[in-house]
Amino acid sequence: MGGGWDERFVSIGALLLGVLNGLVIGLLAVGIVLVYKANRFLNLANAQVGVVSAMVLGRLVLDWGWSWAEAFPICIAIGVVIAVGVERLVIAPLRAKTSSKVSLLLVTVGVTQVLLALTYIPALGPDNDKLDALGYPLPFQTHFSLGGVVIGGQYLLIMILGPALVVALAWFLRYSLLGKTIRAAASNPDAARLCGVSARRVSTISWALAGGLSAVTAVLQAPSQGSFNAAALGPDLLFLTLGAAALGAFVSIPAALAGGVGLGVVEQLTLAQTHNGGAAELVVFVVILAIVLLRGRAIAAAFSTGPALVEDRAPVRVPPDVASRAIVRFRPLWAAAVALVVAALFPLLPYFRTVGNRFQLVIVLIYALVGVGLT
Repeated sequence: MGGGWDERFVSIGALLLGVLNGLVIGLLAVGIVLVYKANRFLNLANAQVGVVSAMVLGRLVLDWGWSWAEAFPICIAIGVVIAVGVERLVIAPLRAKTSSKVSLLLVTVGVTQVLLALTYIPALGPDNDKLDALGYPLPFQTHFSLGGVVIGGQYLLIMILGPALVVALAWFLRYSLLGKTIRAAASNPDAARLCGVSARRVSTISWALAGGLSAVTAVLQAPSQGSFNAAALGPDLLFLTLGAAALGAFVSIPAALAGGVGLGVVEQLTLAQTHNGGAAELVVFVVILAIVLLRGRAIAAAFSTGPALVEDRAPVRVPPDVASRAIVRFRPLWAAAVALVVAALFPLLPYFRTVGNRFQLVIVLIYALVGVGLT
């Protein structure tokens, strides 16, 4: 009956891994919050921005012989440049033409696809043979055991950089002139504008910070993959990041960090108990749903500020003689019947007899559901 840590349920090493993984998620969530506070829309390209930096770091160290310390600042700068470029060349021109937050959100989906396409350019990433032989580069290879869990070099790196970045970011936002400007513009945009605060400058700084955090996150997370997969790195991180940011209704930086740490701990504890990655993902998914339900009012309040997302349009008037026809009166039933027939017969076509093609059909259906959800 001692007062120490009870490892019958989970070891302290597994808990530490959860905190470290969650800290990485939280840092990326902070980038989403910063952009949302400055622009009032979700940047769905946030996680993908840093993936190019992770690829370039691997190439500089493994292929070109640079040291990790030399390559790391260059790669963070790449993340900042990509983010600022997206904001200046894509977001700012679109924002000047429309106030629709939906349009701005959807254009970040397009940016994500462009950045995802870059991951398939071999020249940006490391040589696969060297990557398989040496692994993703780290500044040191030391490790230690804690509670039966081996804490490798990638987690030691997070232990060093993660808290340092949190402290630096907190100091920047609280005490620096630029940080105070960002906070003021986010709290009361109209008053800040009257005081001469440039909304364009605030937006650019917020995107630059988000790009740098995204690059750091990708570099920290890349060694934790079983084998480095640049194409999967961004999408995997985005889901967890949105869940973490939702805890703070996409406006609270401390809550976003706390949400990231919480999700990381939940995932690691589930893995420690079940040793099943699928079960861990399912539990995290349920936790994110719970966050959205519990924080629904706060999220709705955050997203309801500002003008309407889309203009109201007058309903279409159908002439009485047309509306009385059976095909028009019962159009929902006709549409449902056709949809059921197509849904039942389409997967039976010879094209879908192979596993690969059936998998493609499932992906198409998932994308369709996501599209319906966005609209």
